[in-house]
Amino acid sequence: MVHRRFAVLAVLAVLLAPGAYAQDDLFVPLEPEKPAAKPKPKPAKRRTKKPPAKKPAAAPAPEADDDFAVPMVEQKGRLLVKLGGGIKGARLFVDSTEVGSLPVDALEVPAGEHTVAVRRPGYADFIRRVPVAAGKTAEVAVSLTPVAGVVAVNSDVASAQVSIDGQPKGPVPLTGIVLKPGSHEIVVSREGFEPDKQRIAVRAGKDYTVTANLRPLPGKASAPVARTDTPKDTNLLPPEPAVATNPSPLAPLPQETEASASRPWFKRWYVWAGVGAVVTAAAVGAAVATQGSGGDPLNPDTVCGGQQCDAVINAARARSF
Repeated sequence: MVHRRFAVLAVLAVLLAPGAYAQDDLFVPLEPEKPAAKPKPKPAKRRTKKPPAKKPAAAPAPEADDDFAVPMVEQKGRLLVKLGGGIKGARLFVDSTEVGSLPVDALEVPAGEHTVAVRRPGYADFIRRVPVAAGKTAEVAVSLTPVAGVVAVNSDVASAQVSIDGQPKGPVPLTGIVLKPGSHEIVVSREGFEPDKQRIAVRAGKDYTVTANLRPLPGKASAPVARTDTPKDTNLLPPEPAVATNPSPLAPLPQETEASASRPWFKRWYVWAGVGAVVTAAAVGAAVATQGSGGDPLNPDTVCGGQQCDAVINAARARSF
């Protein structure tokens, strides 16, 4: 029994001895570890470049069946621009393209944002970005702000020159001249005429029309004729012999005829000639009227003085008893 116990204890001592020695290792100072040696790089193997393999030609895509192809339809909307204030002559622009003078009907435009501009002389420009939805109508209310007046100049003489406040503007007719509010002097002139000067008071947002009446200067022709318009060798009369034998209808009347315009009417010869013709006609009519149907007819012997007449008109017929 004693030997068995001793053997068991010996075995236990042998088994527990390594654990005790292991605990002593904790009190031993640690030595720095040596860095591991780097492995030497292996020489890279040279690879020979292989030519790229040719890709096989792509097979053509099968054509789509037209029966199943659906065309893309562009979405559109409508744009309606309304101008207030009763202003006339304003022009509408959509995306920098002139549409026309307002008012206009609703415009069909692609869906999306569009630039709407309204311009009129004498007013500030109206510009706005307007979104338009597909299938819907976008309305734009426009209100213009007056900033100046607009003047038009006409004249009864063609090619008359216009100057405003001393600045030449060109020949008449002129339209759409924009002037700032205030007093302005307008002068219309032409060679050979008295200048027409007018002063107007301009208000913003108003239209004015100036008409000039030019009067010719004394002793000058009413309208100067250019040298290129002057006819050459003007002779409206035939030669002298022809005038003597056959007067031209363009020749002037005698001096007596021209002076007759200043005579009284009762001293003109054609007045008394007319009176004489009227009196003669009245006398003949009275004589015919007074000749009754029951009078004796004219006798050829009495009329021709007892001689034989050459002819008898409405001779008296023999009476039957």
